[in-house]
Amino acid sequence: KFFNDKKFVQAEEIYLKLITLNPKNAKIYNRLGVLYSEQGSYEDAKNAFKEALRIDDKVGSRWYNLALAQVGLKEYRSAINSLVKAVKLEKKNKKYLETLKDIRNRLKTIKPITYKRRRVKS
Repeated sequence: KFFNDKKFVQAEEIYLKLITLNPKNAKIYNRLGVLYSEQGSYEDAKNAFKEALRIDDKVGSRWYNLALAQVGLKEYRSAINSLVKAVKLEKKNKKYLETLKDIRNRLKTIKPITYKRRRVKS
């Protein structure tokens, strides 16, 4: 309820309390990650999703959520790897496939930074 009402602080408190009561519940970590993502706290979201996946890595949506947090952190190659795992678990999920295609295309348009060497006089 708190999450749906955008009462993020209260929702976070509840999820953290639930984690202390049931630290092996991947769903709670996943929901905590979604909460952090909604707030733009992508590093915290990534950590929560990774913990959910450490507990149970057989759910495609968790890999997808991790990928979205990685995109928020501009970790595009890691996001692609996470999406590939999501697609392997749910081969017909169009959302996962489209997101994977989109991130691969985005990665192609990012130009690497090149630096010219300058001589430093000593």
